[in-house]
Amino acid sequence: MYHERQHRQHCLKHAINNLVQREAFSIASLNKLADSIQAQRTLFLGNYDVNVLAVALELLGLELKWHDARDTQLLNLPLEQPQQQQQQPVGIVLNVAGDGWWASLTRGRHWLAIKWLHGSWWNLDSRLPAPCSFITEEADVADGGAGRLRRHLQQQLADGAHVMLVVRQQPGSTAAE
Repeated sequence: MYHERQHRQHCLKHAINNLVQREAFSIASLNKLADSIQAQRTLFLGNYDVNVLAVALELLGLELKWHDARDTQLLNLPLEQPQQQQQQPVGIVLNVAGDGWWASLTRGRHWLAIKWLHGSWWNLDSRLPAPCSFITEEADVADGGAGRLRRHLQQQLADGAHVMLVVRQQPGSTAAE
């Protein structure tokens, strides 16, 4: 399982690469992309904004779909058996409040990816030493950890996170539509 670890404020790079399970973007390519669309970023550190994520995913044939935060029960997120959904999710990207002294000074945020792999949901957060399955006990096996993931996402929403579903672009459509 591909898993990049946190380096500086390059969590968006790590989230994208962890989501697609390969090094799709380097720091140089994300910087170039950010500059080409005049997106916000912190020089030398990263800390890219959501526009960089959206365009990077579009270049990979993927589309970002914002979760409506009013749906606190996450009823509209296809977490159970995602491989059987009409528009199969590639994964989920979260933007959460950062932690530590630097984040408290800069009000920084952190990007992370969650992905369905090998029959279960996995937390691929670059701050973790290794990927972490949402199956933590026998009861979670039946739904691939979807119930535990749903509870995790509900807590993240309550803490101010932004939840985005990543899906494959439909033929003939673009993410801008």
